[in-house]
Amino acid sequence: MVDLIKKQSTFKNSLDFYYTCYQPNMGDLWTESSIEFNESLKTLTDMHIVQELFESEIHTSVYDIGVMNAFKAYFKFQFFDVQNLIKYLKDLDSKEYFIVKQNELLRMAVVFKRFGQVEAAKKLLLSFQEKLTVEYEYDKGYDIYALFGTADLYFSLGFSDLAKKYFLYCDRMLEEKKKNYGIEKYNMGKRIISEKLNFIEQWEQQRIND
Repeated sequence: MVDLIKKQSTFKNSLDFYYTCYQPNMGDLWTESSIEFNESLKTLTDMHIVQELFESEIHTSVYDIGVMNAFKAYFKFQFFDVQNLIKYLKDLDSKEYFIVKQNELLRMAVVFKRFGQVEAAKKLLLSFQEKLTVEYEYDKGYDIYALFGTADLYFSLGFSDLAKKYFLYCDRMLEEKKKNYGIEKYNMGKRIISEKLNFIEQWEQQRIND
């Protein structure tokens, strides 16, 4: 394989990601050949290449750990690099049999935010902004906590118009289900929603003044 790839001047790059692993117990020649092959591949393609050396594994165990690590590495590459994720979702969304939904985008944005990647979360939602502007049609069985979580996500990412709309949805649902929540939860919900709406108004006014 080393000799074969060295004879290539071009390499048809049909893949984006390549994972390879090896362990040195199979001998120096195997290790050197693996490294040489991977380095040659890097010069011929723009694939994202991940290579790992497992010094504590043996020939019969390296495959199992390699498969698990390969999936983890690919998941990180495809779904935790926001540019790769956007490209992947845009491609899916162009297919007739799959449509990326608003709630799926929100769940992904929440994951980015929880891992401290706020700008990535914002970039993801901005890339699908047309899916976020459609007025939300909630039914009476919808979880108010999930609705509030959506509002708070928009609020934390700086989407003030959407945040305000969703906080108002929360307030409306809270009124509709007042008897279900009890007076204490109702009052607490009203207070928190009011604080959020006031903060948004102050923030928007400050932007106007600036």
